[in-house]
Amino acid sequence: MVIRYTIKLTKSEVEELQVIINKGSHTSQTFRAAYTLLNCD
Repeated sequence: MVIRYTIKLTKSEVEELQVIINKGSHTSQTFRAAYTLLNCD
């Protein structure tokens, strides 16, 4: 059984995640999570 989730981000959420990716002051775990969420949207 495969469970799949649909991720729908709002415009403000996308902008916030892009700020995390574009700034280098976050942990690699935070960067990876933000990048994954943006790619799933």
